[in-house]
Amino acid sequence: MWKKFPDSFFIGTVSGAVTLALFYFLLASVRSWLCNLYGNPYLLLAPRVQLFSIFLNILLFRFVMVKTDKEKSGKGMLLSTVGISFIYFLYYFKFHHSIIGS
Repeated sequence: MWKKFPDSFFIGTVSGAVTLALFYFLLASVRSWLCNLYGNPYLLLAPRVQLFSIFLNILLFRFVMVKTDKEKSGKGMLLSTVGISFIYFLYYFKFHHSIIGS
């Protein structure tokens, strides 16, 4: 099945961004469900959900690189994962911890 998909850097970049967003929304909904179940609003605070979604995307990257042998798609996934993660953590630390400028 995986042999049908072309090995393209653009497809890898788009799929990396989409899967990162899907993993985030999936884990955020699981976090919301667990918070309602246990009544603890401090369960899995930021940036834990984001870190888990990055971890899942890196596992998917490894699968693409090793099992399907799609090198260009894997590089695109890695670029989008690292880029979006860097932008998010830069934003997080700037507005939540005020360590980058004032």
